Amino acid sequence: MKLANRLRGFFTPRPRHLVQARYQGADWSILRSVLLSSVVSAKVDISASTRTELLRKSRHFYQNSPLARALTERLVIFTIGSSGIQPSPKSSSDRWNARARKYWDRWARRCEVTGQLGLPAYQRMFTRASFVDGDAFTLFTEDGLLQLVEGHRIGSPQNEPGDGVITNQEGRPLAYQLLDDKRNLERELPAQSVVHHVFRERAGQPRGVGILACAINTLNDVTDILDLEKQGVKSASSITDIIKTLTGEYNYEDAVRSGAASGDDAERKAYYESVFGAAPKVLRVGDDFAQYRSDRPSEAWHGFMEFLTSGLALATGFPPSVLLNSKMGGADSRRDLATAQRVVECWQAEIATQMDRVWEFVIEGAKGLGSAPADWRDVEWQYPVRLTVDAGREAQADREDLRSGVISLEEFCARYGIDWRTHLAQLKEEQGAVKDADDTGLLTQRLYGNPNSAPPVKPPPEEQEPEPEPEPDEEEEVVPA
Repeated sequence: MKLANRLRGFFTPRPRHLVQARYQGADWSILRSVLLSSVVSAKVDISASTRTELLRKSRHFYQNSPLARALTERLVIFTIGSSGIQPSPKSSSDRWNARARKYWDRWARRCEVTGQLGLPAYQRMFTRASFVDGDAFTLFTEDGLLQLVEGHRIGSPQNEPGDGVITNQEGRPLAYQLLDDKRNLERELPAQSVVHHVFRERAGQPRGVGILACAINTLNDVTDILDLEKQGVKSASSITDIIKTLTGEYNYEDAVRSGAASGDDAERKAYYESVFGAAPKVLRVGDDFAQYRSDRPSEAWHGFMEFLTSGLALATGFPPSVLLNSKMGGADSRRDLATAQRVVECWQAEIATQMDRVWEFVIEGAKGLGSAPADWRDVEWQYPVRLTVDAGREAQADREDLRSGVISLEEFCARYGIDWRTHLAQLKEEQGAVKDADDTGLLTQRLYGNPNSAPPVKPPPEEQEPEPEPEPDEEEEVVPA
């Protein structure tokens, strides 16, 4: 009786006004698949085995999928550009700032231990590793250079827990475990000599995952579907003609009538080659000739593939039109580029924070800079030119704002990835050199004035009449000399 009452209460519908704050996404339904996932911390969620498997697949697709490689390389070039992210010292001493920037420029030409990479190439390398592998590590060497360590080299030795990061109770890294190719511990790297290049998304996240981690299965599906379609297109391309006969078999009487002794396969082949070769096609009575036409890939296939590739682009945070070069109108292009610029600015800000430690390492070990001010660590980073579709119009607007004083020279130069002090020093040097080498003034006028106007010609001095001597006052007596 009690069981019946319980069942009756369970199946009795409740009034709608008693149901409050219901999330349908939390309800299970037989119409949908079951999501096998749990709620855990980032340290448990991104375990060593999970991260290694994502790294393996991500590297495979970067090396073998043109789509994955193109998406990654565009993200890298949008973030770092060709000139890289450059520092602008902001200490209280302008003289020291100039010396520090000059030293940094010399060091940045060969900043890596192999001596083959400059700073922009090095930044692109660890940014690419952050997108593909999930993270990378910069090791400060004793000779004042940088060494890039890939993510798979940092980890726990075999049969040991963890993922290569030794932390304290608060989660602050103390050391990193460097492994050799056989997954044996080579040495421990102190945290103060290592910069961890990673884009963290969750609190307490010790290691990173690739930017396409949420789209690995989609990328795998795209590759499989593309391979199957390739096979279908190849098979369809090998079929040229379809030959039909009235009875479906070779006519033996025609073979005898043509002088053939029998109707074997070789004679049958010779017959059809003679009829359906390059010469004008002559069909026998009852034969039918039809040209085969393939409809692959179909329009539906194109639409489905466009949907999948758009999902891959969205996984990076970029609008698909920016990464996939979709045809859009002017207003839509500006909107999508503005969205992409916001995403890039977030990545650049994180990279700049990581580069702060590189600046401190390089300048602290520099020689010949003299006494450093107390705020020598203050530095701002200049980013590449913003993503825009109206470069000329925006440049003109920036120049007008600079003339009217709406923006400062520092803001103007920062929009183009230039340090304003370096810009002024270069202008001063160039204008001085032009002035020294320009006797007629023509070069100066063409460079800094209207190139269509002639140089100003200074008129010759006019002959002036001598001023008349003042007449002596009548009341005064003039004494002759």
